[in-house]
Amino acid sequence: MLGNPKMSAIFSSSLLFFSLNASAASAEIAPDLVPIKCFMCDGWNKPRAPFKIFGNSYYVGVAGLSALLIAGKRGHVLLDGALPQSAPIIQRNIESLGFKMIDVKWILVSHAHFDHAGGVAALQRISGAKVAGSKLAASALKFGFPPTNDPQFGYGEANRFAKIAAPQAINDGTDVRIGELSVRLHDTPGHTPGGASYSWQSCEAKKCLTMVYADSISSVSSPDFRFSNRPKLLGNFERSFKLIAGMDCDVMISTHPDVSQFFERFEAYASGKPGELLNSSSCKDYAQLAREKLALRLQREANDSPKLKK
Repeated sequence: MLGNPKMSAIFSSSLLFFSLNASAASAEIAPDLVPIKCFMCDGWNKPRAPFKIFGNSYYVGVAGLSALLIAGKRGHVLLDGALPQSAPIIQRNIESLGFKMIDVKWILVSHAHFDHAGGVAALQRISGAKVAGSKLAASALKFGFPPTNDPQFGYGEANRFAKIAAPQAINDGTDVRIGELSVRLHDTPGHTPGGASYSWQSCEAKKCLTMVYADSISSVSSPDFRFSNRPKLLGNFERSFKLIAGMDCDVMISTHPDVSQFFERFEAYASGKPGELLNSSSCKDYAQLAREKLALRLQREANDSPKLKK
């Protein structure tokens, strides 16, 4: 499903976005809500009505950037915060489902790029939640900027987002717990050094499913970056591909919903085709598509090599 030509085109183009960074702050808006401007931002940030995916798992993000709420009796977990201008939409979506922002106890971040972490500072301020990510992500969240070895670091100031107060580092394979909720972090570096995916159980009646929030694993970079001369990075990618492909994965939601055709799969599921969403091969397909795209990127870099042109 994820390997069709239309899907490949979306995957290769949906993240090639950069224009330039945020507009100047104004007195009428909190600093952590100042919109970030980029080529794709308006499209990504189109409102999307929230909905229950399964059990206690809800989609509360915007049209092009996922945010998920995992609801619990003793508090909730929010996965990602999209852009600064997405934060009010995410808040409105959560509250329209009947939940309270003050009951969001943790905000877990997939990776420290402005399109996933940009709204986290505002959502943390509104909810009072703790914020966490992988060890490498926590450092980047604190400074509001990706690390120097991030493939997109070359975009410079366009990478900047609001700093996160006291982000916590979670070890690979560690569970974040609130009452009966348990959400596990899985290191999935490559797209960025601190990338992380998350898994948890959602239940309806006597049926429980393993949910996976799969981080970006695409080989997107600033124009002057080369993957082919970075063996450690390529090793990280391959480990992430294998990890995601091998996960127990009843329902997979990607950080950019279009990359895995999540909305289309959910709508098919809602119309009576459960196999479109409840598909144990979706994580494997997602990883394979990313592996193929990385191979194409490496081939392009090889074709551009001066040595090959001699």
